[in-house]
Amino acid sequence: MITGMFILKFLFNLLLILLKIVFFVLLVLVLFLLCIIFVPIHYESRGNYSKSDREKIEINVSWLLSLFQVKLVEERTGFRFAIFLFHLPVYHYPVNKAKNKAEQSETEKKVVQKKSPERKKKLKQRRNRTLHEEEPDDAAQKDTKQKNWFERWKDRFVAFRSRWKNIENIVKEIKEFITNQEHQRAFRHLKRQILWFIRKMLPSKFHLFLHFGFQDPALTADVAGLFLVFLYPIFPNQIELVPDIENIVLEFRYFIKGKVRVFIAFHLLLRLWMERSFRTTVKRLWTRVRMANQA
Repeated sequence: MITGMFILKFLFNLLLILLKIVFFVLLVLVLFLLCIIFVPIHYESRGNYSKSDREKIEINVSWLLSLFQVKLVEERTGFRFAIFLFHLPVYHYPVNKAKNKAEQSETEKKVVQKKSPERKKKLKQRRNRTLHEEEPDDAAQKDTKQKNWFERWKDRFVAFRSRWKNIENIVKEIKEFITNQEHQRAFRHLKRQILWFIRKMLPSKFHLFLHFGFQDPALTADVAGLFLVFLYPIFPNQIELVPDIENIVLEFRYFIKGKVRVFIAFHLLLRLWMERSFRTTVKRLWTRVRMANQA
């Protein structure tokens, strides 16, 4: 009896330990998923380019109090990339140059050793055999040239006509789909939500200085107009444009900083799916794609 009670207590304690381990693992996974969804990813980038100054572009991405960090640096000397975990370097590029040179020299030696003169002779013999075997007969070439050209063009015309009918049917279906009022409501809702998502994803800090000039003054004016139309309304006081219509020049300095939340993407999907017209439009699109694939 005493040994039986001891075994039951041992099994009960072992079961409790296993349950605690499983619960701890599930808790860690849930916390990790919550961190991915709610903890923002911070990004920061700065760079400059000019003929007199040294060009450099830096990109820094960090997450969870910089416990996970990625750094990219582009300079005239080369490109550098590094990954940090718990502020310790895990991976960096380029690797040690001495090791790369040693590996390259070893591979070159192996290649040189493999390419012996006997092997070259064998390769030449094989090439000559294949060339002799693949020479077509003159009679076969004449038979292919004597094919009736009228039949070829007739087949091409029939294939083009069938394709054109398919294109006309596809255009009609697209017009009917777009002109539907419920689908138009879904498209308007999608446009509003995408604009909301872009506003949420805009960087908190942004500054750009751009001094540019092309050979054609009209092209310089067009590029300046594009910046003023698309970027200046979003960042009115953060952009400095200096167009030069007399010289060919390109100089810039920029700084950008912001954060991205995965939760906002989930929120966007939820807001889209809450609209009934959007749900029906997606379902109809999905059914048409399935029918087209089956056909």
